Amino acid sequence: MNFIKLRLENVINSMNCDKITCHSHDLKCDYVMKIRFKKCDYLLYIRFEKCEIFVYKNYEVHSMRKEKLLRMNEIMDELVRDGEVAGMSALIVQNGKEQHYYETGYADIVNRIPLKRDTIFRLYSMTKPITAAAVMLLVEDGKIDLVDPVSNYLTGFKNPHIYVNGKKQPAGREPAIYHLLSMTSGLTYGGDDENGTATWELIVETGDSQYSASPIGTVEFANRLGQCPLAFTPGERFCYGLSADVLAAIVEVVSGMRYGDFLKKRIFEPLGMTDTDFYVPAEKQSRLSLVYEKTDEG
Repeated sequence: MNFIKLRLENVINSMNCDKITCHSHDLKCDYVMKIRFKKCDYLLYIRFEKCEIFVYKNYEVHSMRKEKLLRMNEIMDELVRDGEVAGMSALIVQNGKEQHYYETGYADIVNRIPLKRDTIFRLYSMTKPITAAAVMLLVEDGKIDLVDPVSNYLTGFKNPHIYVNGKKQPAGREPAIYHLLSMTSGLTYGGDDENGTATWELIVETGDSQYSASPIGTVEFANRLGQCPLAFTPGERFCYGLSADVLAAIVEVVSGMRYGDFLKKRIFEPLGMTDTDFYVPAEKQSRLSLVYEKTDEG
């Protein structure tokens, strides 16, 4: 093995590398060799038993090819010019270092307000990975387990049911937290069947209630959703739906905090995400990008 190691070092030395380190890896009969060649870092994973070598290249700032980055800028400009988007920005960060930033187009086309680095965008469904992170923080805190039934926290999900060929029957199992994270819970965003109809009616009612004296809150919504029929037995398949909304309700029940307050305290403030929230305050409204829809007319 040492002979093979020596031969490898000789080969790498012939590449005029700046630096070599070599050490035993956790796996039996493996070595990891770190080399620097033409101002780039490489990791060579050597597995002697199978005579395999895996190479991982770690690009540095100077290895970002300028012509490719400029082409990316051109494509972004083309999308704006062709009316595909009103404006867009791109930021590339690698190994904790900013490699490239470019912005083009408008946050407000009519008033000719250009899109800027501090423009605020609506996250929409990118809220879901933030919700997943919040749940994993509670797992890390030891307050919940991924295999816990949802009904441990939201009683409305006790004894769920489904419809098969128009007939109501038990779902077979209760959804667990991991079903919500993987969107295999049986929850949907609505549709034409029994699940979809009941779900959509609840969504509409909840939306309308926000303008009333008694708005439906996150936990109430989730408990009532659990009483609607599921689209399928949890774990049976994937379906994009309201799973993340139910996770938010679990965060509220377990933490004793409003969901937005929990995110601010545990995620946004520690990470310095000072412009991320569910509402944009008056003093930041001027930075909020408008939303445009592409139609046949343009």
